[in-house]
Amino acid sequence: MLKIGLCIREGIIANPIMVDYRFQGNGYAKSALLLIIEYLQKNLGVNKININHRKENEIAGKIYDKMGFIIYDENEKEYKRQINLENI
Repeated sequence: MLKIGLCIREGIIANPIMVDYRFQGNGYAKSALLLIIEYLQKNLGVNKININHRKENEIAGKIYDKMGFIIYDENEKEYKRQINLENI
């Protein structure tokens, strides 16, 4: 099972992206995120996406790093990442 929350304002905030523990490690989160990015670009003209994740969630951090999301801010519990789709 995959769960994704989207909030549209000043770009897109995707939070959270969750994959049931039984299905983790199969690339579902990355595949879903790629489809979301493609849809948002083509259908809504979105030019940036923000994603937050907990610092202890290193797996999510690695996925976002590989996809080009950069850390633009953080607090004691989470990283705030952004990808500028105009540069892709």
